[in-house]
Amino acid sequence: MREFTHEVNGVEETATYDSQTINEVLIPLLRRWSELARGLHRKMVIFLAGPPCVGKSNLALSLQELSHEESGLVSLIAMSLDGFFYSNDYLKHHALIRGVEELRLSQIKGAPETYDLNRLRSKLIELRNKRQVQIPVYSERDHEVNMSGKVLKDHIVLVEGSYLLLDEPGWRGLSAYCNDSVFLDVTPSELKSRVLKYESQHGIAKSQAEINYTDKYEPNIRRVLSNRLNPAVTLEQSGINHLMVRKPA
Repeated sequence: MREFTHEVNGVEETATYDSQTINEVLIPLLRRWSELARGLHRKMVIFLAGPPCVGKSNLALSLQELSHEESGLVSLIAMSLDGFFYSNDYLKHHALIRGVEELRLSQIKGAPETYDLNRLRSKLIELRNKRQVQIPVYSERDHEVNMSGKVLKDHIVLVEGSYLLLDEPGWRGLSAYCNDSVFLDVTPSELKSRVLKYESQHGIAKSQAEINYTDKYEPNIRRVLSNRLNPAVTLEQSGINHLMVRKPA
């Protein structure tokens, strides 16, 4: 087992993977991307998608760390979709109709409609065309985006986010800006247990956590799992610390 400790949106988190996952899944992925990147004369962009709470951020940052320490690999840097949330002020003052109900975007923060797709698309184009790119970073501490969060110089950029492979208008067109794609999959029941654990760790009572899951998380999880573009690679979790590549049917 190996632990990776990262700062995810301003909060320290730890991810643990077994040696088989590292040697047979993560390192081969990095080698695949390194080979592809060497043939490009610009940044290589990879999408890492998957349902909310599946562990995309921790996986992306673990891959980033491994790429900088394993010899023969092209260095990779992770970028989160969360840096493209609309501002809280915007979310408070805009709404959508869901069924017969009008919802403020602030009520459903985390849904696809709460991300600024135009700004994301512009940044993906910039990544393809510029050597050095400044990207926004989201903070879980103040729940806002820092528009000048960090500068990307690495040759491979791994963009992680729930909706990057969403097969819906606006979102599906983003695949034109990536060179490779990965979907991180897990069963809905496992996702629910993770959400409830996460809510509990943040001091939320079990009864309220169940309500939060049903109202906030479950609709987005269903949306991602049932309505997605085919990725180049699908990873599935068979245990907390183990990943495997799903073979095509």
